[in-house]
Amino acid sequence: MTEPHNELQSYSEDNHQLIRGYQDTLIRQVEMALQSDHMEPDVYLNFLSKVCKAETSTGIYDHFEVIFDELVDYHEGRLQERIIKGAEFIESIGPHHPKYEAAVQRYNMLCEQLQQARRRARERGSRKRVGLRDAL
Repeated sequence: MTEPHNELQSYSEDNHQLIRGYQDTLIRQVEMALQSDHMEPDVYLNFLSKVCKAETSTGIYDHFEVIFDELVDYHEGRLQERIIKGAEFIESIGPHHPKYEAAVQRYNMLCEQLQQARRRARERGSRKRVGLRDAL
């Protein structure tokens, strides 16, 4: 008589631990981004305000997959903004400016980071849901 209750309780505890694990990872990611000035405070609070109300492991995976995809998109958007500003800066100072070479190197580094991020996104897309479920 107690076996179904114990199974249900274990299932609920497993889901709670799954949520807690993903939530801890999310919190670490957004706190590091905020502390390193790679995230605005309002965006930080927005990510922290997302609560998982899913009751199944599939629902939990879906919830956090969406959130982590949003986080990746946010960082990619910020990187694109930095690339655009870098290009505008390089154009405005011209090749004879003392900071020109350093600015071009920084611009190239940002472009490489964006290319790497897009490669990782393509890889994630091809694996789709395997990554989150295998991560824990």
